[in-house]
Amino acid sequence: MKIGIISDTHDNAERVEKALKIFRDNQVGLLIHCGDMTNMETALLFQNIPTNAVLGNCDMNEQAISSAIAVSGGQFHGLSGQLLIDNLQIAWTHGHDKKLLHHLENLDKWDFVFYGHTHIARIEQRGKTTIINPGAIQRVTVPTIGVLDCKTKEYQSITVE
Repeated sequence: MKIGIISDTHDNAERVEKALKIFRDNQVGLLIHCGDMTNMETALLFQNIPTNAVLGNCDMNEQAISSAIAVSGGQFHGLSGQLLIDNLQIAWTHGHDKKLLHHLENLDKWDFVFYGHTHIARIEQRGKTTIINPGAIQRVTVPTIGVLDCKTKEYQSITVE
């Protein structure tokens, strides 16, 4: 399975739509949103691909975002989420809770840890864990998202133009 990783969409519907097209073109079967959708309208854009999302520091209406994600067949996980996909242990958070992010990064339980918040794309290996920030869609010069092929463990950073 391929999963799409996106963060910090901050209500930019045009770029979200472009990102979703990229995910569809890459045959992504599941999305992980690392927070800062910001509102329910943005969350509703994710209806065509099952989306798992966490709370970001700009997500003021948690209940509305959670409901919108549920309507689209996805799941809202609170401050952090975890999934087992193709035998890969995956965790993610927004990153504004530095203590939580540090804990996930150093637990040595996860194959992949995803986070956002900084709006800076980054990949780091720490022990068995690959730590990835896909970058951001909004409030950034070069908007980026990511696609992870769970079979090959290959990650691709993609510019959203």
